[in-house]
Amino acid sequence: LEEGADLDALSTAYGVLLLYDDAYLLKPSLLSRKASEVFKRFRDRFRVVEELPQKFDLVLVDSHNLQDYKSFQVEEIYIYDHHPKAPKGFKGKVDMVGSATTLIVEELQRLNKRISPEDATILAFGIYEDTGNLSYEGTTERDALALAWLLKMGASLRTIREYLRESLSRDEIDFLAKSLTAVEKLFLNDSKITIFVLKSEDYNPEFLQVIYRLEDIKDSDAFFVIVSAGSKTYLFGRGLKDKFDTSKVLEVFGGGGHSFASAVKLENVEAERVKTILVQVLKGENPAIKVKDIMNTPAFAVKEDLTVEQALFELTKRNYAGAPVVDEKGRLVGVVYKKVLLKVHKLFPSRQVKDFMQSDFHTLSTEDFIWDAEKILSTFGEKLIPVLENGKLVGVVTRLDLMQAIRKQTQPLKSLHKKVKLPSKVEEIAKKVGEVCKELGFRGYLVGGVVRDILMGKNIWDLDFVIEGNGLEVAKKVAELYGVNIHPFPQFGTAHLKVGDFKLEFATTRRETYPHPGAYPEVEPASIKEDLLRRDFTINAMAISVMEEDFGTLIDYFGGLRDLKSKLIRILHPLSFVEDPVRILRALRFAGKFDFKLSKSTEKALKNALALGVIKHASKGRL
Repeated sequence: LEEGADLDALSTAYGVLLLYDDAYLLKPSLLSRKASEVFKRFRDRFRVVEELPQKFDLVLVDSHNLQDYKSFQVEEIYIYDHHPKAPKGFKGKVDMVGSATTLIVEELQRLNKRISPEDATILAFGIYEDTGNLSYEGTTERDALALAWLLKMGASLRTIREYLRESLSRDEIDFLAKSLTAVEKLFLNDSKITIFVLKSEDYNPEFLQVIYRLEDIKDSDAFFVIVSAGSKTYLFGRGLKDKFDTSKVLEVFGGGGHSFASAVKLENVEAERVKTILVQVLKGENPAIKVKDIMNTPAFAVKEDLTVEQALFELTKRNYAGAPVVDEKGRLVGVVYKKVLLKVHKLFPSRQVKDFMQSDFHTLSTEDFIWDAEKILSTFGEKLIPVLENGKLVGVVTRLDLMQAIRKQTQPLKSLHKKVKLPSKVEEIAKKVGEVCKELGFRGYLVGGVVRDILMGKNIWDLDFVIEGNGLEVAKKVAELYGVNIHPFPQFGTAHLKVGDFKLEFATTRRETYPHPGAYPEVEPASIKEDLLRRDFTINAMAISVMEEDFGTLIDYFGGLRDLKSKLIRILHPLSFVEDPVRILRALRFAGKFDFKLSKSTEKALKNALALGVIKHASKGRL
């Protein structure tokens, strides 16, 4: 049984003891109040084991959480569970019924097992509790038939009634008074949802039954309960009407269950943060809580046979503090940091990176949650974490990525995202591009000057799209969709086409490095964040998502909207004018065109660049 197991879980476990003569119950340290009371009453009927043997068969009831048993030598796994997300391929029985006990009762019937009235009473507890006396949504005919058989076998209604009372006790009232910190009611898409936040030093599995009896939920379509207990935060969802599916909401957090009953346990995630994310999900927003949502992709990696000097050059020109290290086959073998290379550069410039890389490191998968990344960074002090998908390096998560994601999840909800209203014709085209991106498995954005001009209310004729994936592929599909000609430039990874009066340009998101001042940049694929970072000024370093799930959301990592409102031209990093002297002329042109001023740091950087004479390196082909 899991920690905090309820009466349905206990009854199902008892059924397993009846089903298998050599089965023993591994009792958790904590049961729900009702389960604990029933266990004490019938303690002598349970075969209990205190410690697990070296090898054993595992039977999970009312749960399919295998994480706690990964370190044991489990020979066979049986699952008796009524949650629809239970894994397939195991022995036992998994089906959509109101109570897990129903499944075990059906097995007892099938095998013609003889049970006593006491056995029947213990089993009936589970069905009565988890179906609300056969009244909850999700109760099935099978639950009623299983219960009828148990009554036929002599289950005692008097005993059951004694334990399944409905009124609040003094202890329960005190518990609520001490632990209930917030109640919030939301009206979303014709649904009324109530959110409870509780804080308790110890996890009390009985609180859900207490909340079921509160007046606050009587007219709700669903309610969610967030319980903070030490380092753990529990999130429960309960659907009270057919139209609301709580399991889809909790799937976002890695949880599961039925449409009317779902749950998830989180480690080291504050209750208020969970609430913020929960409200975002309920509002139909797409919060970034998985590693794939915040990672930098594709990942830049250093080859292990590069010299220290070569690796230092590659990191410096990209302004990276570190990078994953790969072997000749592209397999991840380590992580190297610029700080380490700087220390050994004078003594060993020609030694290979693999001699100084960190070989003991942690990785994440794209489906891990950002709090998994937080735990690694805070516990082990690492500055970056490689991200793998099917064993292949696909991205990197840094401390900065996490800080930005956490800030979005903890700031006031009303300021989390700005939605931008696009002109109708632009919106129509942008949505088509988003549909094509979704079909191809990419992400697309309007980017640069078009975003600036939309925010300034100017007329739009040039639409620049960048694609996390392949810009050329998207351009070809869009051209086919509109029946227009495409002008591809494969050497640059870009394409142009015209749709009505609009000129569309497509490119793949990329990072740029400059071999020397005024040179044409060297490019390689990158994330949207890095694509924006390569741009000249903050007012041109904003993007708007064209994807259906967050269409119109402004992506503004560098304060471009703030500078636009303040009428400021601001570079993104101090060497911007040195790397690309053309930006000096562009800064002056924008200042005159829009009646903007240069920020103090930008003006200083411009004067320094002029003093260095870099303007003579400005490429005439780009003026």
